[in-house]
Amino acid sequence: MDKFWYARHLIECGSDLLLVADDDASRTKLLVYRLADLVSGKFVPMTSIGDHALFLGERCLSVSLSPNDNKGLPSISPNSIIGLKRLSSGPHYGAAFRLDEYNLNTGIWTPAGDGDIVQSPLPSPHMLVHHIYTCCQRKYW
Repeated sequence: MDKFWYARHLIECGSDLLLVADDDASRTKLLVYRLADLVSGKFVPMTSIGDHALFLGERCLSVSLSPNDNKGLPSISPNSIIGLKRLSSGPHYGAAFRLDEYNLNTGIWTPAGDGDIVQSPLPSPHMLVHHIYTCCQRKYW
């Protein structure tokens, strides 16, 4: 098993329990592990979560995206992880966060939608990715 620097979340995805972790202190790459054996604590590295998207926050959600119907959730990519990412530059370096999507295929972070969900109210109309993410954060309930 590759070493991880910081374990972020445990999340149920399908019938598996997954651990999402950072690979090092820069927090630029996410690692996903499947908990194979709870008693022995054996973790198996995963390179794909298939047609699922994981939403990380105070609470975590796994969303299943049907490969046959790409019209259902067009603003959410399969095999991705959506959560807050600390911005690494700009006037609020180290203090500002943005809702970003991490693609497990490419290892690249991109904005998950328009607007700043962290610092200000969302612009209307809201994207589905924003609505799902608000289920993970108590302050939006």
